[in-house]
Amino acid sequence: MTDLNDLIPATSNWTLVEAWDINNNGWIVGWGEAPNGSTRAFLLIPEPSTMLLIALGSLMIPKIRKRNQSI
Repeated sequence: MTDLNDLIPATSNWTLVEAWDINNNGWIVGWGEAPNGSTRAFLLIPEPSTMLLIALGSLMIPKIRKRNQSI
């Protein structure tokens, strides 16, 4: 699992509280606290470079698990 607050700019002053869903394109919806303190829904749309890193990371996980099981 990933803390979505680590994926948004710290200068946004948003606090993402809960993610509700993610679609096949990687868009994430949920709710959080806006800079003015009000509760708002959010939609996160990942940048293509971020999606590439996630895809590459997911390809490496089975290899890492297999290597750790053989130790």
